[in-house]
Amino acid sequence: MYAVVEIYGKQYRADVGSTLSVDRFDAEKGKGEKDEKSKLEKELFSEHKNAWEILGEEKKAAFRFSEDYRDFLDKNKTEREIVS
Repeated sequence: MYAVVEIYGKQYRADVGSTLSVDRFDAEKGKGEKDEKSKLEKELFSEHKNAWEILGEEKKAAFRFSEDYRDFLDKNKTEREIVS
């Protein structure tokens, strides 16, 4: 039984009970890969605001419209009576 392990883009085969020897890597290169990974992670898993959180004046206008529409419905009972 064995496992395949990836370390900094290079794959190694690890057997049960054996010692795994890996190549040395440049600390600056590893840092760059980590930065790239964290940028990608931030881009993919960032929390985006929905329209409710973004809109300000548009949200207020929607509420004003809905209040007017509810008043219209209250005064005229149903839309069907108004149309016919």
